[in-house]
Amino acid sequence: MPPPGLVLYRNGRYSVVDHQAGTDPEAVAELDAEVVGYTPLASEAVAAVDRGEAEAAFLLRPVTVDEVRAVAERGEVMPQKSTYFYRSSSPACSSIPCDRLARTVPAAVRDVEGVLRELPGRAEREPVRRRGEGGDDTTEIDARAEEAVLRHFEDVSVVSEEVGELRRGGAHVVVVDPIDGSLNAKRGIPFFSLSVAIAGGWTMDDVQAGYVYDFGSREEWWAERGGGAFLNGEPLLELPKERIEILAFEATKTSYVAEQAAAMVGIAYRLRSWARSRCRSATSPPAGSTASAR
Repeated sequence: MPPPGLVLYRNGRYSVVDHQAGTDPEAVAELDAEVVGYTPLASEAVAAVDRGEAEAAFLLRPVTVDEVRAVAERGEVMPQKSTYFYRSSSPACSSIPCDRLARTVPAAVRDVEGVLRELPGRAEREPVRRRGEGGDDTTEIDARAEEAVLRHFEDVSVVSEEVGELRRGGAHVVVVDPIDGSLNAKRGIPFFSLSVAIAGGWTMDDVQAGYVYDFGSREEWWAERGGGAFLNGEPLLELPKERIEILAFEATKTSYVAEQAAAMVGIAYRLRSWARSRCRSATSPPAGSTASAR
């Protein structure tokens, strides 16, 4: 006997919906996107209900290939999102670790955006909660964003700036900076990102894929070892020049920049502060490669 086609999760309980009652695909299709949302992961739908972000979750049995074929042979159209369980991965992904990021980070981005809306200004974002494992103060925006992101990686080991190392076993390690550029985020300057990498071990050499979402430009950057780099799903094909024309330094203290600037002689033609470089790149196309050093 096949598993139930529709299960309702609400108020911490599961119940099977009468399969003969069914649902009306046309009625669902007419609902506003803010009323109904979709995810291929049952765990994400249940978590949204538990967090109070949704009133209920409907968990559907994935359609089979034979069912899709039968509908196609009849010349009919599948209901909205009925094959969402098998959505394609990011164009950057050809491996299981990268595919894990592709399936997880979009929801993490949405959750961090929710935190940003809940903490709209400096008064809400700047209060210091504690000293982070990285040595810097953990502010409210840092802590809330990290909590939002780490909910999506509870089954793997994690390295994060605020909580440090969370060793849980398993084959992979996820490295997270929920707010990369927290000083900007605290002050409402739209130059900060969510940065995530997934590795097969505990060294930089083990990193297999990386993801960066820029909350200011709303750009999505992907890269996979041996699989190339992508911007908003499009492959980055143009290779950088051998000599860096403009090098942008970003650091928490000016003394760090001063200590490293001399070492860039012969490597980069011009040196810019990060803020000035961002203004330049926003007003004119880059004439060459741009790199940042921290």
